[in-house]
Parts: sequence; structure tokens; C-alpha cells
Amino acid sequence: MAPHLENRTPFSALAFSQFHRDGTDMAVLAVRGSFHVVANAPLVLAPRQEELELADRYEGDPAGGLLVRTCDIVPFKPAADVTILGASWAPQGVASASWLAGVRLGRLEKVVRVHGPRAWQCAAKPEGDEKHGASGKKKEWVLSPARPVKAVALDWRGAFGGEIPGTGDGQAPADVHRHNPIGCGIVDAEHSPGDIDIPAPCIEDPADPVLDWRRHDYVPQGFSPLPPVWRPRQQFTGTFDDAWLQAKHPLLPDDFDYRFYQYAAPGLIHEERLSGDEELQLLHMHPGHSHIQVWLPGVRLSAAAHWKDGDAAALEMTLDGVHVDMNAGLASVYLTWRCWVPKRSGIRLMELRIENPSRLLEIGSRYVGCERIAGAPYPL
Repeated sequence: MAPHLENRTPFSALAFSQFHRDGTDMAVLAVRGSFHVVANAPLVLAPRQEELELADRYEGDPAGGLLVRTCDIVPFKPAADVTILGASWAPQGVASASWLAGVRLGRLEKVVRVHGPRAWQCAAKPEGDEKHGASGKKKEWVLSPARPVKAVALDWRGAFGGEIPGTGDGQAPADVHRHNPIGCGIVDAEHSPGDIDIPAPCIEDPADPVLDWRRHDYVPQGFSPLPPVWRPRQQFTGTFDDAWLQAKHPLLPDDFDYRFYQYAAPGLIHEERLSGDEELQLLHMHPGHSHIQVWLPGVRLSAAAHWKDGDAAALEMTLDGVHVDMNAGLASVYLTWRCWVPKRSGIRLMELRIENPSRLLEIGSRYVGCERIAGAPYPL
């Protein structure tokens, strides 16, 4: 049974029960706070607080759609996730073929290069081997110039990945890139058609640009959250075999790794503990603000557990998520905190409070008349 929760904060919170990997019955407290963005200021408390997400939400079919909201009902995350939903906008609002976009939070920094639409185009190349003869040809692909645009959607459909050419037969589905099943840009000399352009990635690592169609080992680049069935997360699920079924079912396997619950993209997991007042910078993620600089609000949460046997203990809430949503009506940042504790004889009550409530009041009063930055969804 989940403990009763007394929530003395404006944030959305939920206490629930979850078994630890070792079988211990745990009480978990998850919290989500909603904030708006004012340029060059700490994040400002949103007047309407979003509810906790009880399940993952996708844009379209979960099998091939974009994960846009991640479930908050997870027991523990070893580090903090940084995710961003939105688009990158060309500098000065002038259509461009390519530019940089990025985020910085504390010591974490990730920069990508984005391009306008471009494609792999087939060009015949003379082939002199015995198979083709002296006059034979083989397929070769070259990368077209990128078309200048004002915005590029920052989601996994524009990153390297997608279907593997030559797999699937109309009855069985095609194989896909394990790290990004919905991406683009994989070319195969034998199976890729030579009479059509093949979309190439528009998001790439500046240190490892996508230039060679023969390479299939480019690391997909993005900012939005990763679904649980994709390889970066799925690799941590552990071993669900007959031995597990006989010895541990329905508990998690012994080799389950809690990194499974980290859903940030590569390079966007903040391994060091966040203090909650870090500087957050966004580069080229808004048409009217090429460089957004704000700070986390510096809110400190604490919790307490009261057991049925009379014991009580203070619990430390860990900030484990910074989720930027530029697709909302107002640019928003959602912060998530979490803690868990063994239930032992049973927990009758959990309490949640803000240790420094004057901090939210101070920010709210100081920036009450300041403009909240509007959202900037990708223009369809």
C-alpha cells in the first residue's frame, strides 16, 4: 500500500510503492515542478502546475513515434536527465544551410550541428573488377548541399538511424538502427535504390560529421527523451531468462541496472549531483532569443517518513531531471525530484516541504512584470 502524503509545496507529487531490485519493499516519493522562462533570470514558478506523468506519451504510434512526455513513476535514477523538446532556429532569423545548436547546464554541455534538408544522391562510378567488367558501374552516393531553412526540428527523425536497407519482406518488418529506429540516412550499396534521393541526417556531431555513406556507426544526435525499448536504455534491463522466472519473478533480475530509467540522449546525463541553482543556457533554440540564459530556481525540497512503529526520518530529495519544453505555449522547464526509503514495518505518512519557501516568493515578486518567453514549436 502506498503511504499517505502530505504535500506542503505547490508542486505535483505522488507517494507510491516499488520493490527494489533486491526485493526490499520501498516507498517512493516523486515530485514535478513547472516553471516559466524569463530571460536572464531564475526560472519563475508557473501559476498552473502540470501533473505528474503516469505513463510515457508519444506523438503518434509508440512503435514509430516521438516520445514527448516521460513517465514520472520510476523509483530511482542514478543521475540527472536533461531533455529538450523543440527546434533549432537559424541565427538572426535568416534562412541558412547549417548552424550550431546546444545546451549547457552546470558542467554539462552538448553542441550539435544542424542542417537544412539534404540527401544522399546516387552517382554511378566506373567499376573494373571481374564482376562488372571494364565498362561496368557500381553505385556510389554523394551528399547534396543542404537547403537553407529558418528552423530544424530537434527530434530523432532527423538524426542518423532508421530502417536497415534490404531487410523486411512485406510480411516481416524491416530491421532498424538499435539506437535510433526512427532516424534516417542509412545507405547500403546493394539494397538502397539508386533512382531516388535518400534523406540524410540533419542533426550531427560537429566532431564527427556525417560525410561517408559507407559508415553505419555514426552516433545519433538529439535532445529529446529516449524510449525504453531503444538500445541506449534497453541494454540495462538485465536478464529475463528461465533462471529469473524460477527464482525472482516478478521482481527485477539481479543484473538490472537503474540506468534504465535515464532517458536523456547521449551527452545529456548529468552525472554529478545538481544543487538546483545551476545556470542553464540554450543556443539557437528560439527565433527571438538566439541565446537564452537562465538559472534553476534554487529551490530545496525535503521530505520525512513516519513509520507505523513510531520511527521517523528526514529524507533528502534529489533533483534528477531538467526538462525543457519549447513546444508549449510558454517556454517551460519541468524539474523532477525523487527519493525512496525501505517501508520496513510500514510507512503511515510521508511529508514534503520546501526548505526555503521565501526563494519562490522572492523570484515571483522580483519578476512579476517581466515577459515570459513564448514557446517556439517547429513550424509544420
